[in-house]
Amino acid sequence: MRPAVHHHMSANRKKSRVSASAEKQVADKKTPQKAQEAAQQAGRTEALDAWFRPRLSLIFGLSLALTLLLGLFFFDPKVSIGGDDSTYLNRAWNFIDRGEFPSFQGPLYPILIGLIMVVTGVNVVLFKILSLLFLAGHLWFFYAVFRKYLPPALTGLLLLILATNHTLLVYGGTTYTESLYLLLQGIFIYLFDRLIVPLNTGKIKGWPYFHPFLYTALLAFLLALTRNIGLVALAAAMGWFVLGRQWKAAGLFLAAYLLFQAPLTIAKRSIWHKEEAQLSGQLNNLLWKDPYNESAGQEDFQGFVTRLTDNSQYYLSHHIPALFGLRSAAPLSKSPLMTLAIYTLLGAVFILTFKEQSFWTFAVLYTTGGLVLTFIVLHVYWQQDRLMLVFAPPLLALLAYGLHLIFTEKLRRFRLLPVLFLALILGANLLRTMSRMPEAAENLGHYLKGERFYGYGEDWVNYLRMVEWTARNLPETAYVADRKPGMAFIYSGGRNYHGIYRVPSDDPEELYRLLKDAGVTHVLVASLKIHPDDKSGRIVNTIQRYLSTMSQAHREKLHLIHTIGEDYPAYLFTLE
Repeated sequence: MRPAVHHHMSANRKKSRVSASAEKQVADKKTPQKAQEAAQQAGRTEALDAWFRPRLSLIFGLSLALTLLLGLFFFDPKVSIGGDDSTYLNRAWNFIDRGEFPSFQGPLYPILIGLIMVVTGVNVVLFKILSLLFLAGHLWFFYAVFRKYLPPALTGLLLLILATNHTLLVYGGTTYTESLYLLLQGIFIYLFDRLIVPLNTGKIKGWPYFHPFLYTALLAFLLALTRNIGLVALAAAMGWFVLGRQWKAAGLFLAAYLLFQAPLTIAKRSIWHKEEAQLSGQLNNLLWKDPYNESAGQEDFQGFVTRLTDNSQYYLSHHIPALFGLRSAAPLSKSPLMTLAIYTLLGAVFILTFKEQSFWTFAVLYTTGGLVLTFIVLHVYWQQDRLMLVFAPPLLALLAYGLHLIFTEKLRRFRLLPVLFLALILGANLLRTMSRMPEAAENLGHYLKGERFYGYGEDWVNYLRMVEWTARNLPETAYVADRKPGMAFIYSGGRNYHGIYRVPSDDPEELYRLLKDAGVTHVLVASLKIHPDDKSGRIVNTIQRYLSTMSQAHREKLHLIHTIGEDYPAYLFTLE
């Protein structure tokens, strides 16, 4: 069986490739004008690479410093109104305090944070700084891998883009899982490149040939534990082996993965009595047409095709360009042409590298697989850039490499285009980041003054003040139902709240029974706007609809005991 090829882009990709000087020599023998233009373009790109090559280490060090410094500048000690970041911390506390296994949305991050909580308690700022370190670690592994396969100029520009990207920096200062996933993704790709790609899998014998599969499978396993989409690491690796007819390698990788998955599955069933797989709970929500209204039924095949088509266009032609400053975040739009161009370029990289079974073949399988799976399972109306943020760095590297392949081997007259492409993105990226600096400086000033609610709208301030009121005035035995239990956990100082995320039934008796069976004694009803900038007054009315339906049979069971705010008030009811 042939070994996977390990090619270095600082050397020529093909022996037949003509150097810039050779092109100048033959310029007059071929079509003079085109040959001379190609030679000039080659000379410029080689000059750029010659300038970047000895300075790459310096550029990497600068990029790492920029990541840390700008990450601190954009640092936000608040938790977000999205709620997932605070929910992770809530699950981490429940893991160490109650022994509840955090199976929903991936358990690794809550378990990791929970172990730290044993020593530090609920320290949100510390956990956010840890995320920033994860982001910096991701940049190190990105550099360690792609400097081998990309020309120095493209590598340097990519590093500066990632180091100064506002969205990455913001999520680097949150307790979402993006930073941890980016770090583990970087390590996984690094290990696959260093340990798996060079192997001659036809000679695998014993432990020395098994441990590369063990280490790499461990990272694939950790990715799946961090976010369910991390299963694409296993799928991409298996697909790479199968396409190369490396059956023994595929079997060894799968066996290594199961060595980690099997003990966890057994432990979850025997210790935590979790019969469902990690994926099943979240997958059930994704299968519904409306995850907040089960009565709408489950999605059909055409619905998933629509998701893939619409999400591909929204995320690839809107969110990705907006992420790097190439277009404004609003209004939301989509471009079939740009989407098709990106998919075509990814397909070109796959076709051009497939025969060599190279690293880039794997990179296409992993990145494209992750994006497509994300687009299929996400509800179209969610439209959150963070849902595909983790695939943006390898996607950008793949697009740059695709352009490099095409304009180096086929259309040599335009071989400077990949550099110009990344230079344009870097410029737009810097402008976008700098435009956010005045607001970040103002926010930082207020936070340093101790204004802990600064930046929240009136609706959220009223809600959080009510959370604090419940923590001060309700007994320890009280159990409050709430739409944002994760945020309530943080701002109440560590009390648990019961989450109401949807109205699961039209039966008033069943709704009442669900709350009583959960031990709920109070219900907090907030008036949170659907969108922070929405001036129409529309609010998230999940709990209002729940109580309205329940009140058809049990109105006398609810009693209003406290109200905070006027325009967007928060209410607290007792539940008998």
